[in-house]
Formats: sequence, structure tokens, C-alpha cells
Amino acid sequence: MTVSWTARGIIHIEYIPRGQTINSEVYYSQIDKVHLKLTESRASLVNRKGIILLHNNAKPYVAFAMQAKLQSLKWKVLPHPPYSPDISA
Repeated sequence: MTVSWTARGIIHIEYIPRGQTINSEVYYSQIDKVHLKLTESRASLVNRKGIILLHNNAKPYVAFAMQAKLQSLKWKVLPHPPYSPDISA
């Protein structure tokens, strides 16, 4: 399951079939769906304020096509902090 939300609540939930992994094509499709839902429900956020996305640095998220997609949507990506065993709980 993947969930996308804003400070006001959940925007999109998508269930991934058992055994399927999230690759760059699946993630690309999810970003399109989230963008459409945000455009319909929170147009001012999309048009005026802009979207700031926080996701981890897994390969599907940092693929060249995904980076180009986020740039075309004018979404900013909040850097994900690197893993550090000395700060894990």
C-alpha cells in the first residue's frame, strides 16, 4: 500500500498487488494520480504554493525519468537524510 497525504489529510491510497514491487513505472503512475487529485482538490497548492515531496532515495524514486517528471510538475523534493546507525532508535 502506498499513501500520499498533505497536512490536511490523505490524498491518495493505492494498493499494490501481492508480489508486485514498486518500480519507476508504477511510481510514475502514482505521481500522476496524486497530481491529478491535488489539482482537483487543492488547486491553490499546485498552482501557487507548489508541492514539496518527501520520499526516500530508493532507485524508483531517483530514476532519471522520475526526476524529469518531478521537474515538469515543478515539485520540489525534500532531501531524504542518509541512514546513520548512530542516530537510529
